Amino acid sequence: GVGFEPRDLQAFNIPLPDSAFGIASRTDDEWDETTYRFVANWALNDNSMIYASFATGFISGGFTETCSSIATCQPFEAETNQNLELGFKGQFLDNRLQANFAVFFTEYEDLIRSQVVPFTNAFGITTQETINVNAGVSEAQGFEAEITWLASPNLQVDFNLGYLDHEYDEFDLNGQDLSGNEVPFSPELKWGVSVTYDHTLGNYGTLTWNTNFNHQDELEMSVFNSPLTQMS
Repeated sequence: GVGFEPRDLQAFNIPLPDSAFGIASRTDDEWDETTYRFVANWALNDNSMIYASFATGFISGGFTETCSSIATCQPFEAETNQNLELGFKGQFLDNRLQANFAVFFTEYEDLIRSQVVPFTNAFGITTQETINVNAGVSEAQGFEAEITWLASPNLQVDFNLGYLDHEYDEFDLNGQDLSGNEVPFSPELKWGVSVTYDHTLGNYGTLTWNTNFNHQDELEMSVFNSPLTQMS
């Protein structure tokens, strides 16, 4: 009934002693990284250009909040990547057609992935837990295209296409070599078409009609690439 006290704000201020818990882990860690990007572009004419980009990226490490053993309560490391991209952007047909194309190559190191793994609890019962792990090294390469066509002042057509090849180069999970497996949630092909029409209603404004269709290839949902872990 006296509200918060200063001791309530102190780290690890738990009413019960560590001995009351099956797992008691007290540790800390920190991660930092300097990232950068270089871009060069060349104008082919007033309406088109090509470009090249090299960039690095960083995702901080951390702790699995739902860990169930001393081993899985340890911190996972930061994820880093290097990306090279070459592309083209241009406008045609009196700026009624916009076309963007890009090819890319990305290398990921210490990939952070969530994975469900089995473990045996203190009562000898085998169950499962979700943990974050560093999934080794993977390489992603692909192609992307975006095209927008203003067919008339009221009609616009949009098209997008993406191709991705993403596999683990190095990945060992609990002694199992998963190198060469497809990286989860990395469909090989994605594309979509959208048609938008603006219908003018005189002084009452505009009514917009839109129809779109999207396709995505089957993808893996598990790093093990098991027979029944695909989504389509």
